[in-house]
Amino acid sequence: MENIEKETRNWRFLSSFWLKVIAIVSMTCDHLGVMFLLYYFDASHPLVYTLRIIGRLALPLFCFMIHEGVMKTKHFGRYALRLGILTIIIAIALAVMIYGNMGFPNNMGNIFMDLFLGAVGVYFLKRKEIYLKFIALIPLAIAILSTAANSMEASQGIIIHWFPAIFRLQYHYYGILMIYGFYFMSLFKDFLLSIYANNAGVDIESVKETPFDLTLSNLLALIVIFVATIIYYNLNYGLNELGSVQLYAIFSGALLLFYNGKRGYNKKWFQYGSYLYYPLHIGILALIFYLLSL
Repeated sequence: MENIEKETRNWRFLSSFWLKVIAIVSMTCDHLGVMFLLYYFDASHPLVYTLRIIGRLALPLFCFMIHEGVMKTKHFGRYALRLGILTIIIAIALAVMIYGNMGFPNNMGNIFMDLFLGAVGVYFLKRKEIYLKFIALIPLAIAILSTAANSMEASQGIIIHWFPAIFRLQYHYYGILMIYGFYFMSLFKDFLLSIYANNAGVDIESVKETPFDLTLSNLLALIVIFVATIIYYNLNYGLNELGSVQLYAIFSGALLLFYNGKRGYNKKWFQYGSYLYYPLHIGILALIFYLLSL
């Protein structure tokens, strides 16, 4: 058993810290591609296309870490508060960029709305009280309304005022689908482990302490990303500028195979800095490209 665990540690080298670093770098590349798209090139330009492909790794990794965070945190209130504050900050920033004549499209959406609602949904799904589980339908309903508003704008060429862009989810139902999917797959994993433990005549808790538990979790997470991406691609193709590029999000699932289930480096400066990085880098990139365009 010790040899198996040692071999597992050797090839599972990605902690939550490294997944977050990869997601942040990927996100930055994506947003750099968006700026080049808005100000200089079209979507088919090699530079824009390459940056946006790299950027597709970010959302599934962030959604995975949201699920991990909700399942493992001892203080969900603080966790949700941080996400909620960022959601409000990004909404304000989007209002400035969209309505401040800076050339930004009306359908950008607020990515922290995706993550915040996903976190709230999983929190209520894992509660034991049945009536509280039904609250998880609210984030799902908001995601569906966000999708409907964007689809109507894309297909009819109109602006939907009953659901302002700054309150919409950036990826509509895609992020919620993945975050909820990770939760239900975790339940399915426990079900499979219980069958395995029964057949082996051992306690399920002892099985959960083996590398097999993590292997199964990572494989199921990969399946969630694959299925959610295929669904999103097929239902949203032609409704946004990503087109076929969104399919590259599937490769983020391969990274999860190397996830070791550990938090890794987690100093306070990085913990809070990773939250602040999003509005800061968006603001800096937007300002730089806007000034260069004058």
